[in-house]
Amino acid sequence: MSVPWCAICMEPGTNLVLCASKGCDRVYHKDCIQSFPHSLAQGDGTFLCPNHECALCENMESSMFPLASCVRCPTAYHSCCLPAGIGPLDAELVLCPRHMKEEKHGNVNFCLICGDGGNMYCCDTCPGAFHSVCITSTIHITGDPSSADLWRCFDCMTGIRCIVGDVVWLKLGSHRYWPAQIMEDSSLPESVLHSKPRDLENLPFCAKFFGSGDFSWTTHSNVIKWSEGDEKGYFTKSANQKPAFKKALEEAACQFSITKLDRDQMMVALKGRVDAQPPKFKRLRTNLYTIPRMKLEIAEECVCEEACDDDCLNKMLSIECDPKQCSTGDKCTNRRFQKRNYPKLVPYLTQDRGWGLKAGEDLTQGQFVIEYVGEVIDEEECKRRLKENETNHNHSFYILSLRRGTYVDARLKANLARFINHSCDPNCSIQVCLDVLLYLFI
Repeated sequence: MSVPWCAICMEPGTNLVLCASKGCDRVYHKDCIQSFPHSLAQGDGTFLCPNHECALCENMESSMFPLASCVRCPTAYHSCCLPAGIGPLDAELVLCPRHMKEEKHGNVNFCLICGDGGNMYCCDTCPGAFHSVCITSTIHITGDPSSADLWRCFDCMTGIRCIVGDVVWLKLGSHRYWPAQIMEDSSLPESVLHSKPRDLENLPFCAKFFGSGDFSWTTHSNVIKWSEGDEKGYFTKSANQKPAFKKALEEAACQFSITKLDRDQMMVALKGRVDAQPPKFKRLRTNLYTIPRMKLEIAEECVCEEACDDDCLNKMLSIECDPKQCSTGDKCTNRRFQKRNYPKLVPYLTQDRGWGLKAGEDLTQGQFVIEYVGEVIDEEECKRRLKENETNHNHSFYILSLRRGTYVDARLKANLARFINHSCDPNCSIQVCLDVLLYLFI
């Protein structure tokens, strides 16, 4: 009969405890499992091992979001939470950052927790530095940095690393920390992809610098995740800020807001709060005005002979023809908004971005897709709703600007356009017609 091995220290033993999860056959020394991050103690004295909880988001495994386990330790991640640079061995096995080899790197000169300088302990696998008083609550996980030959901070010990899409501070050589975004390999130019390092133990990944658009391969030892407000934070305290750096800060802050919204929506999905059916809302065919409606310009009498093409005066003025005054009758092609000639559109549940909208038929360049319909509100009501959404932790954003001081809110009353997501690589554009209508084109 074979002797079982502890899944953490990989040492055999007879006094091992079994994970309480049904179907899990992993066993551990009691001391090993109690000191390992993400082990979940149960009320009856048993435990769930870390293989059943994502190291990054701390959510459990689900049928929609299965976990991929490390081949060397019980650390596990959802596929959408994998640290940048991880190359899956297969659909269920990965090599987590806890096993990346130590790499020479620099550390920041301020504490990542309190922001002050002074005497600090430096992490050996990331640029983080910390005051001893700032890490007292995590010493039981990380160990005492004063007595450890190799010391990892709490995030590095627990497997919390930057993921693809994250906005980060990246330092190369003697250059200053610069804002960048971690890119998916599939989105890289061929010349950049071919230069990828083959050092698999260091988990190399590519980042794109804001401001310049340059690419660089790097590792987790050289990046720190961007935090909200960093555009005015510790990395920007230098009085000498060149225009290129200021531009990069603006782009990074904007992208961070988008990424954070995406991440919040993904967390909602991971926690099982996304239903199998699209969120309920009241269907509208046209905008519902909560303020006095602006008068539309009256279309001129159309003098087109056969069809209203690009030479149609009304069309050039972004005004649709009045069917009572158009000489082409049913052949008029300048009433597509009135007729709501939308292509087939289908709401669908994405893997990690909540609900989206896709075309159910082929579309052509420049084709009209749909009008963005909702409640038309003024600026005061817009601010009130945004504050209410923030209080209720509703991070999905449905408000678009119509004209100065007027907005369309498609959260509760709308048409299918409310499911269209923003994108860093969009395939649709929005046009405002006569300051009163919002249209989307492919």
